Amino acid sequence: MYKIIINCRKVDYPNSTATYGDIVHRAGYNPYAVLTVTWLDQETDRGGSLTKGESCLVKEGMIFNVSHTGNS
Repeated sequence: MYKIIINCRKVDYPNSTATYGDIVHRAGYNPYAVLTVTWLDQETDRGGSLTKGESCLVKEGMIFNVSHTGNS
């Protein structure tokens, strides 16, 4: 079990891999919305983003942010 943060909420995450869909679901967003998912590994100061179908390895204390993608 990993302790991560999704949109400022502490979450116990059971898997070593986080998928875009699971993070969106746990953040409480509609999976059909156009969303941006970003992540930050506080330990290494590395970050990135996830798009539909992508995943990343989970580390203790990682931060995930889910937000609506802005349209121009």
